[in-house]
Amino acid sequence: MEAEEPYKGEKRVLVPSPDVATYDLKPEMSCQEVSTEVINALKNDEYKLIVVNYANGDMVGHTAKREAIIEAMECLDRNLGDFLKAALENGLLLS
Repeated sequence: MEAEEPYKGEKRVLVPSPDVATYDLKPEMSCQEVSTEVINALKNDEYKLIVVNYANGDMVGHTAKREAIIEAMECLDRNLGDFLKAALENGLLLS
């Protein structure tokens, strides 16, 4: 069960999803914006642990629209590559 308020020492960054009728209309959703937040946190060495949820794979997957799902996964793949590069450049571990 998710706590409504962050725990002591926890910071939550919530990136809003796009306002569209269905997510197949914008399969990348907010993937780039999530990555930007994470990469900035990595570069600033702000945290010992970062938990990330890229929603587009899940949410677009539920539309069952093949082309949109492929676009969502391609966007996620690019962004995870950027995320990995930033982590490695800052001597950090991804798991």
